[in-house]
Amino acid sequence: MMSCNCNTVLKRQNRGRLFLLSGCMVGLYISACFAQTGLVAQRTISSFAGKPAFPQPFQMRNWPQVSRRFYKLAFDSHASGSFLPLIHIIQGTDSHVIAFVMPAYVDRKPDSRSSSQALTDMGAVWGATLTGRDMSGGEVNYVRLLKVFFDPKVGHGLFGNNFSSASPQATAWYTVFPDITAAAISARYPEEKQLARMCLATARTWADAIPHFRQPDGRYNFNYTGFDFSTMRPVYNGKWREPDMAGGIAWVEYMAWRRWHDPVFLKAARACISYLSRLAPADNPSYEVLTPFGALAAIRMNAELGTHYPVGKFLDWCFSRYHARPTWGIENARWARQDVNGLVGAVNCPPWRPWGVGGYAFFMETATQLWALAPVARYDQRYANALGKWILNAANASRLFYGKFHSAARQSDPGWPLGESLIAYEGLKYRRDNPHQPLIATGDNKTFLDPGYTGDSHDPGATNYCLYGGVYVGVLGGVIKKTNVRGILRLNLRATDTVAPASYPSFLFYNPYTEAKAVRIIVGPKAINVYNTLTGAFIARHVVGRATISITGRSAVVLVYTPVKGVVSYKLHQTLINGRVIDFMHGRP
Repeated sequence: MMSCNCNTVLKRQNRGRLFLLSGCMVGLYISACFAQTGLVAQRTISSFAGKPAFPQPFQMRNWPQVSRRFYKLAFDSHASGSFLPLIHIIQGTDSHVIAFVMPAYVDRKPDSRSSSQALTDMGAVWGATLTGRDMSGGEVNYVRLLKVFFDPKVGHGLFGNNFSSASPQATAWYTVFPDITAAAISARYPEEKQLARMCLATARTWADAIPHFRQPDGRYNFNYTGFDFSTMRPVYNGKWREPDMAGGIAWVEYMAWRRWHDPVFLKAARACISYLSRLAPADNPSYEVLTPFGALAAIRMNAELGTHYPVGKFLDWCFSRYHARPTWGIENARWARQDVNGLVGAVNCPPWRPWGVGGYAFFMETATQLWALAPVARYDQRYANALGKWILNAANASRLFYGKFHSAARQSDPGWPLGESLIAYEGLKYRRDNPHQPLIATGDNKTFLDPGYTGDSHDPGATNYCLYGGVYVGVLGGVIKKTNVRGILRLNLRATDTVAPASYPSFLFYNPYTEAKAVRIIVGPKAINVYNTLTGAFIARHVVGRATISITGRSAVVLVYTPVKGVVSYKLHQTLINGRVIDFMHGRP
């Protein structure tokens, strides 16, 4: 970063805006490089390092607006029109609401409990929460209704993907991921005591299972498909393995420890992360959505507990070709003259989908990785540049999951305006060996331009508009906000975090341009100080209303908005104000 040595004077105008007057510049300006002491060296994520900083073409959606409009539609049980309503309320014999259903895909009206999935229903509640909706108030308490996915018959109890049916022995992620989502929701609604008890039981169930992954030599091995709680043994089905369950379980256990402080949970989390730590870099354990959560758990443990887990390796796994599922990883390519860098999915011809050579990116997998990794730079700012660049790419490319960005011929279900604007297709398929089928918005629910694949549904009313994935749009809406500079986003580092230590507003801004850019920040009517964790110093004090920061080209800043009269203290590697950590790396060990 460049240095600023000129003397400055702060002057507040009657309009309530901050003006910084200096020999370098007159106007609304704060140098983001005001202090140089303790500049944190940035680390790369190797498999994404060579990708464009500024994706092209650039068409960033207003994700907060898209999210709010989607959830307004999704939770309107009285909506009318084609394919509406998207939600269906289930009542018991006494007319009380006992559940709600959103189908995995937009198609026929679900008429039984078997139509519901936790991936969809929990994801909808979580995503709506991230946009600021209170999902426990109103006519229907949607948070309370999630109890239908809790299965008390498994250990102390577990959440599963279907009503009262957890099956971790068949495939681990379909249980671990609902456990993660339930825990995240419960932490945002602590007044829902029953859900909290269920999440506590879930953590105990997995903690009981952990010792049974231990081998005779004392080391843990999670290289299985799932876990059978009836026999208390790990299970391999002879077809595929899901070793990333260790990462998902680590997140569940560490967040449980942060919430309830039972040392059994911390011991379980450490066992899971120790397994991941011993794996070779080439042995990427990723199978489905869980590795990024394990990476965040390890990063938080390093920051909060002073451990030394190899988090660089964990983050590389999130962005490289999977070993447990070799055809999957992060898309690093241009499809049909569109940058799709940063999307998650199949990166070559998937053997279970005989569709041709190319790729298949998915909205749910992309959004859930963003959910897990968005908080990382708050705990380890060494990855601020890398994550800022990835989120910019992924958020831009995610528009392509929506029909409005494709011609009618390049999507499976054109002609429904609500869907094209607000509901994501399940995935994007690219076939580089067939010029007539380049980039297509589609999904697995029905056949589309692919005679070799029959699809999962023969319903003539089926579509590939995918609610099980699209409900996670709230992750993008909660994290991402545009600024006054095209291509520079404000990323809320606290939006998707769970059971986080008490903190102040924290934001990452990444500049993809080669030159410095002046970006406006809005801090509100109350005076605050602005701290940059990349330099370990305050860049402005007594800021009110709006200010402008300068960000060096191809770099990021992580800003924390702190109280004006806050008392600074240090605890080992942490810097605190009024007892709240603002920086996990610039302490005084």
